[in-house]
Amino acid sequence: MNKRKSSIPYIGLLLALVLLAMSSCSDQLMELIEDKVYFDEHGYYPFKNTVYKKAALFYGDDCRNYASAAFSDNSVLIVYQDYPSSINGGRVIIGDDGSVRRSAGVFSFDSQCESYEAIAMSDGRAAAIYHHFNDGNYYICVFQSDGTIDQHFAIYATSYHEYDTSPVLLSLPDGNLFFIGLEDTPRGIKAARISTDTWTVETPYMIVTSDDVSGIKDALVMPDGRILLAYGAGVSGLLYRFIDPDDQSVSSAASLDDTLGAEVSSVLRLSDGRIMFFVNNEFQVWKSDMSSRIATRQFDGISTTGVSAAPTLDGGAVVVYRVFDDGSRPRYRYIDSNLDMSSAAILHQEDCYWTAASLRPDGKVLIAYSYNTSGDHRGYYLILE
Repeated sequence: MNKRKSSIPYIGLLLALVLLAMSSCSDQLMELIEDKVYFDEHGYYPFKNTVYKKAALFYGDDCRNYASAAFSDNSVLIVYQDYPSSINGGRVIIGDDGSVRRSAGVFSFDSQCESYEAIAMSDGRAAAIYHHFNDGNYYICVFQSDGTIDQHFAIYATSYHEYDTSPVLLSLPDGNLFFIGLEDTPRGIKAARISTDTWTVETPYMIVTSDDVSGIKDALVMPDGRILLAYGAGVSGLLYRFIDPDDQSVSSAASLDDTLGAEVSSVLRLSDGRIMFFVNNEFQVWKSDMSSRIATRQFDGISTTGVSAAPTLDGGAVVVYRVFDDGSRPRYRYIDSNLDMSSAAILHQEDCYWTAASLRPDGKVLIAYSYNTSGDHRGYYLILE
């Protein structure tokens, strides 16, 4: 007589396989949760329609005051203050695949470097500027995408000796560079064109002379070649002017925001030509010719600082910032072309002081931010795809 085999071992095997599959799914789910894959109540992922990956460390020691710019090959330059080395100028290159192409290191051994700005140049390189607190000079440094330095020299010296000098560097349509910095004697704002053929600095000239100047906020090059400059003017709030770099003419001042203490952190041109200003915890959108303001929106309802922003290829923008009333944790939002915003995505659970954001030619956005641990501000970066 044939004996019927028990099905219990098969049931046990099947149960074991199910539990293994559940464990595997659970691990995957945990990883996805850590990577913050989710839709918010508006139907957005944190950035457009793709997931962002966990932030990576670019410098594990104390670094501050960031600026960034993308090279033509989609790698990104980040410059910063290197505090352990007597506040020298530091740099790191993030490759197009998100890996560190050239590790963090000092590019300027002029101690007390501060107030950085970085831009992409029309020839594929990137340039950075900084202010030397001790000798008063503004310096420029031009980088290849592998971190090699092409040029490094002083633009001019200023008697302005405060840490927040907020200089601006722009790439002109003819390939030359245009520098804007603060001056103390006389009080105001000074500019100079820099030839990229001979690497000479034309004679600097004053574009604003006023005791009320409280800082340069940001600037951009208009399609007609003029420069739009936003700056603080004390009790007058925020003003803007147009500068012609060819004939050095400067327009009369016009009001951007008459709120006392208003601060502009970033000025962007969206892909459709509209101009976006980030002012305190709001953004303003103006027509492409600055003839009128189209809209004003809050990107966060509480006190914000450390704001950086970058345009996106689809007509929107990404803004990264920190919130005072939330432990200064770094956040970012995606703003689409209709000015609708995603929910804020928290980047780190500890306080942040400095941020930077750059649009890559391929449409991805790199953001950098500091994470304060025991007084050391470590540098992190994240690529939004």
